[in-house]
Amino acid sequence: MKHELVYINEYRLSLDYSVEEGLKPFKEEVLDTLHGIHKDFGVNDQMFSGGMDSTFILRSLLELGITPQLHTLSFSKDQ
Repeated sequence: MKHELVYINEYRLSLDYSVEEGLKPFKEEVLDTLHGIHKDFGVNDQMFSGGMDSTFILRSLLELGITPQLHTLSFSKDQ
């Protein structure tokens, strides 16, 4: 546990670098969360824009063996 006191002008800041529990790798956190959502709610649908976030979630679901139904939205002039 590392603590540090920093003085900036008349303010005293106490910085705490400790972590209460071990951190998992980001990928493991994402996969665990998506698995839990799928297990608890049975959701098999995903809004899909094709952007980085929705592609990341889709690839993570596929890695878990979950094939979601994808939904996209568009304007009539885009068709």
